Amino acid sequence: MPPLISVIVPVYKVECYLKNCLESILSQTYQNIEVILVNDIAPDNCGEICDNYAKRDSRVKVIHKKHGGLSAARNAGMKIASGEYLGFVDSDDWIEPDMYEYLLSGIQRTGGDISCCGLCEERLHSSKEIGRKTDVCLGTAEALKVLLTNGGIQTTVVWNKLYRRSLWDGILFPDGRLSEDTATIYQVFAKSERICIMSKAKYHYRINPSGLMRATNLSRELDFWDAAKTRYNELLPIYPEFGELLKIDMIQAIMNIWSMMWELGASERDKWSVLLDEMAAYARKNYKSVLQLCNFGITGKLRTCLTPYNKSWAFLMCAILKKISDIKHGG
Repeated sequence: MPPLISVIVPVYKVECYLKNCLESILSQTYQNIEVILVNDIAPDNCGEICDNYAKRDSRVKVIHKKHGGLSAARNAGMKIASGEYLGFVDSDDWIEPDMYEYLLSGIQRTGGDISCCGLCEERLHSSKEIGRKTDVCLGTAEALKVLLTNGGIQTTVVWNKLYRRSLWDGILFPDGRLSEDTATIYQVFAKSERICIMSKAKYHYRINPSGLMRATNLSRELDFWDAAKTRYNELLPIYPEFGELLKIDMIQAIMNIWSMMWELGASERDKWSVLLDEMAAYARKNYKSVLQLCNFGITGKLRTCLTPYNKSWAFLMCAILKKISDIKHGG
């Protein structure tokens, strides 16, 4: 009997995309899957759509729960998952018909614990493929290094991957927090012995301006800062050679927060003044080494150079540079 794959799909306010997502999962060439739909109760017809699919296909299980956010929904799905392998799909995305067959073949061929595929960023009028040119199988330290050096969205998200279920024992997404992938994926990588990074793009990531991932808010960036600090504190004793690399996301979090502070206004800056002072002090000690490690591009480098200054003018300049970067990259 081929191994069972549990696919967890958190569902919230995606009525116009949900059917496309579910059809892409249920039409997989690898048929031995269970699809766990976690309806995070929303004021649309998503719950009814989920129930209809469960009636049509015995592989579909539905959980209806009080709205608690993406992390809580994924955790609820993992709690009832019975597969030997585990995957995640966001409900406004879709996958290629052979994605799970492809990912499982990578694990079986290499003896890996995790396999991940390339992806396509899907915008309204364009599609951009992201991934490696060739397949590679990495050990724990090598994979963590790729993750920490901004190895690309291919490694830093949870949803384009297949995992041995046992890797998630004792690991949960941070309930009530954002930046949940940053807070979680390194823990799973650290428990695996071999990670297979595969070249073909099989996951379609929808750049949805109204989606949760695209929502720019201070809470998300503060959670990103906390997640990066926690990761630093947990990994540094085990991998001291990654001390400098672990600082990258912390500086990135400061850049993001600086870019928002001007528009948030003086009262919000006063509210967070102690934390902003802490961040600026951290940046003064570490921003130069991060500049040497990363290729941020000219606007990114300039924003990095502004992070040591908890000043209104620095926030304004960061905001302007962020807008320039967004325009340049179509954001």
